[in-house]
Amino acid sequence: MKKFILTLLLALVSTVGAMAQTKFYESCRNNPEFETVYIGKAMLRMVNSSKLHVQGMNLNTVVDKLESIQVITTEKKKPAKQLKEAAYTEFSPATQYEIMMEANDNDDTTTIFYKKLKNNSNEYVLINSSNDFHETTVIILTGSITPEDLKNLKRL
Repeated sequence: MKKFILTLLLALVSTVGAMAQTKFYESCRNNPEFETVYIGKAMLRMVNSSKLHVQGMNLNTVVDKLESIQVITTEKKKPAKQLKEAAYTEFSPATQYEIMMEANDNDDTTTIFYKKLKNNSNEYVLINSSNDFHETTVIILTGSITPEDLKNLKRL
C-alpha cells in the first residue's frame, strides 16, 4: 500500500511539473539535437535555502520569486540556427513579448524578451546565439520577478 501511495504521489508531482513547462520547451525537449534542463519551484526552494551568489551578486531575492527555469541549448550549427529561428518566432512582439534588451557584438547576439502573465507572474526569455550559428541558448524564467527586481540586484 505504501508503494502504491508513493507511486501515485510521484506521478502527480511529475504531472504538475510537466504542466509548468512551456510549449516551446516541450517542443524542444525530445529533440536529440538539443540539451534541455527544467528546474521547478521545489528545486529552486532548496537552492534558496543557502546563500546564492553569482559573479558577486546576491540572487536570493530573485530566486525566491521564480517558479521555473527552462534551458534549451545546442552547439551544433544546423540545430543552433533552427533553435534561434524558432525562439525568435515564438517569443516576439507579434506574440505579445516585449523586447527588454538587445546586444550585438562581433561574435554573439543576445536578446531578452518580457511578457506579463496571469496571476502576477512574468516570463523572461533570454536568447543568446553566436553569429556563425555554432551555438544557441534559450533561457526561460517564469515567476513573480518584476523588471524592478532585476534592476535592484545588488553587487556584494
